Amino acid sequence: MKSKPISKLLGFTAGLTLVSAGALRAQPPQERYSIMLGGSVTGSGDAEYSGDKLGEVETARYSVEASHMIPVGEQWMFEAGLGYNLLQTDQSAGAPLVPEDLTKFAVNLRAIWRRDDEWSVLASISPGFYGDDEVDVSDGLNVPLMVLGKWQKTENLSLALGVRVDVFSEMPVLPVFGVEWKINSEWQLALGAPRTELRYQWNEHLSLYGGAALEGESYAVDNPSLVTASGRSMGDTYLSEMEIRAVAGFEYRFDTGVTLNVEGGYSFGREFDYYDKDVKLEVDPAAFGAVSVSFDF
Repeated sequence: MKSKPISKLLGFTAGLTLVSAGALRAQPPQERYSIMLGGSVTGSGDAEYSGDKLGEVETARYSVEASHMIPVGEQWMFEAGLGYNLLQTDQSAGAPLVPEDLTKFAVNLRAIWRRDDEWSVLASISPGFYGDDEVDVSDGLNVPLMVLGKWQKTENLSLALGVRVDVFSEMPVLPVFGVEWKINSEWQLALGAPRTELRYQWNEHLSLYGGAALEGESYAVDNPSLVTASGRSMGDTYLSEMEIRAVAGFEYRFDTGVTLNVEGGYSFGREFDYYDKDVKLEVDPAAFGAVSVSFDF
């Protein structure tokens, strides 16, 4: 496949994708298994390329993840799991520039080393297939990785800084960061990506939150049937897609280890960017809804 030039915003945001409030929190020192099922739908929006209206695009995201975390001694924790993510697009006849299905199927490996109560290092790697239905498996293989250092400045404030590598991204090597501040026993602020949020702990089971979230991924695509009006084919290329969401929702933790998360809001900044072809499909904002359930045992 062609080499990928370093570009702008989408590569930067993709580089931040693995840093979240959850990644910055100290992990409980016991072995555990986790399973997560999730899905979301973003409504139809008019699609535009190079000033031309191409019809409407609606997207749906589905994810299944399973992992096993094992503590080793007092300083190390290791986590291994599998993740499957499917992005489906429902397009009107005039918007043929996006594959109907984009798939990510990866092995997720993570190690955390805690030097002491203040300093820790996280390393993660997710080798797998990232592509559409037409691309060869070998061309869709990608191995994103990240190394992140965390400083627990005080009991209530932590800072993180590191680097992420993703050869499918517009910017293959990127800095990453995150901040988490426990304001008091009820309020908590997390800054970073893919989520920046302010959370209120209503009681021991229920929390409410609002903020911004990024959804997106980069894929290998090889579908010559995707052609612009000028005849440019989207075969043998790379596609970066994203949407930025204004989010409000709630999380409910049951005593049984089950957690339910429901959220909704408005999605904007929606785009499908074949960055090495200089072809970008922009989609108008629309409402979205999402639900997920996780099981820890």
